[in-house]
Amino acid sequence: MHYNFFQKSLSFFLIFSLLFSLTFRLPLDIFLASSVFARESEFNNIVSILVEEEIYRLADVRSRIERYARDIQSVLENTRTLIIPTPSDASVLDIASLNERLYQEGYK
Repeated sequence: MHYNFFQKSLSFFLIFSLLFSLTFRLPLDIFLASSVFARESEFNNIVSILVEEEIYRLADVRSRIERYARDIQSVLENTRTLIIPTPSDASVLDIASLNERLYQEGYK
């Protein structure tokens, strides 16, 4: 079979690029202008501290709870603490749905 110059050049280029890519592992994002790979999303862990509203109104207790929240945040990496004053008659379902929303949507 007789091959013309274009076919020979194309086959040489394809074989060379295949062997080159197998020999030298180069990341594809160097050659591609747009990012094909998924970006890492930054997220924080959330610690919710539930406190009764009446207790949280007391100045001494409030400062201790806020200090506790800061201590948690400083010890655990990528953690955001939320102090959530709740009424004393709050149902378990309401508290669970609040925590579920925090888990699903995050704190904004």
